[in-house]
Amino acid sequence: QNFRKLFNILQGKDIRLGENILGYYEDLIESRKIKKLITDSFKGKRQIDIERHQSGEKDPKYYEVRYNPIKGDDKNVIGVTVFITDITQSKEAEKETQLINEKLAEQVKKKEQFEKILRSNNNFLNTVIDTIPSPFYFQNKSGVVQGCNISFTEDLLGKTKADVIGRTITQIINDIPNLELIAFIENDEMLLSIGGMKTYEA
Repeated sequence: QNFRKLFNILQGKDIRLGENILGYYEDLIESRKIKKLITDSFKGKRQIDIERHQSGEKDPKYYEVRYNPIKGDDKNVIGVTVFITDITQSKEAEKETQLINEKLAEQVKKKEQFEKILRSNNNFLNTVIDTIPSPFYFQNKSGVVQGCNISFTEDLLGKTKADVIGRTITQIINDIPNLELIAFIENDEMLLSIGGMKTYEA
């Protein structure tokens, strides 16, 4: 009874026992498709077809039609069963998932573009900083060096940027034998804690 109801929805006709199912398909292309599905099922192959049905202004409905071969005791196919299942909800969920994935992909793309621009800006900033002839560095409130120029690392400290950036000033001081430089950095730490400005002459 449920099959008859769903078949009526799809084809607009009441199916009756003892009649050729292909006679219910007026569209030649659709009829050929169904014939092939049934023929392949009689060859022992399970077939699945997804049909879309829309009535007027209503949202489309989706139905899964399964063709399963029936085998006798001698393993030969003696018939075919046809099951129709309304899969509209799963299709809608699939579309919703696809939309979410597309939005996530777009966000990832934008994030990658932003990171590319940021890297480009950082590279430009580092180039500008390296052109400053005087030793230069900047740190956060925790005393961790966030950036510096080559004059600070190579000329003053005899180190690379990788040796300095990401380390605290205290850690850097421990590796520096220059007492004047130690005093200079310690003064910076004091200014960082109490605020103000101090000018050095070189």
